[in-house]
Amino acid sequence: MKFHHLLLAALTLGVFTAEATGAEPPKKHVVAAPGGPQFVEMRPITMAVVTGDRAAQQVSVVVALELTPGHTIESVNPDMPKLVNAFFTSLTAAYEEAEPNGRLFDAMPIKQRLLDASADVLGPGIVAAVLIEQVNERSRGR
Repeated sequence: MKFHHLLLAALTLGVFTAEATGAEPPKKHVVAAPGGPQFVEMRPITMAVVTGDRAAQQVSVVVALELTPGHTIESVNPDMPKLVNAFFTSLTAAYEEAEPNGRLFDAMPIKQRLLDASADVLGPGIVAAVLIEQVNERSRGR
């Protein structure tokens, strides 16, 4: 296992804090065209990639979920903290499998991992697609 080469830490903005205090996490932004699918824009997931004894890289990922017709933010909102955790776990696994100092994002396999995680948490057929809106990978200097 490559975990000894790679340790990830998440700062999922607000979700873990809200969950720890028992407060309801803020509602996610929803975009919907009349008669069209709803898109749920999630908060950024930010990770520090630690190699050896230093943070070698910082990665931030922003995704949106395309819900299938008949599903709304209200139907998925109670499970959002679990979904963020599942996404973090999926991204962690992707980094563990990546070559050292390699780039993580080959978009298609990552999107499929996150879609699978969505189905595991929310149930099959609720999320039609996971859209990767933004990826920032930044190497940290010494």
